[in-house]
Amino acid sequence: MSNRVATAVAASTSAPTSPETQVAFVGPGTLNPSTIPVIVNAQLALVGASSVTGVTVKIRRGNGITGSILASMLVPVAGAVSEPAALGYVDTAYDGTGYSLTVTAAGAAATCGPGFIEAQPLQGSF
Repeated sequence: MSNRVATAVAASTSAPTSPETQVAFVGPGTLNPSTIPVIVNAQLALVGASSVTGVTVKIRRGNGITGSILASMLVPVAGAVSEPAALGYVDTAYDGTGYSLTVTAAGAAATCGPGFIEAQPLQGSF
């Protein structure tokens, strides 16, 4: 039995310039707050448009765009090309609120997906 929980991001999901947008949330599921650390991974395809210069991808603690930023990266996306993004974080202070994957485009709106966010305790049954 695995303690992994994951949520998919559909292809062609909107990545607007503002506000920062949550594209996926992975809830506590079978994760146990006493079973820390938790490994959080996210992978996402990013697709630009003519005026897009990049897309910021973040993993946040909790459900939404206001939780603590655990990992962040700006992926340059020039024009209508697809670029991969991959983030990871080892959370040694897991509090049972889950994790959000968010995006914000620069220059113009972009799209993202397919992709996913997943969380799995480092200890416990794998």
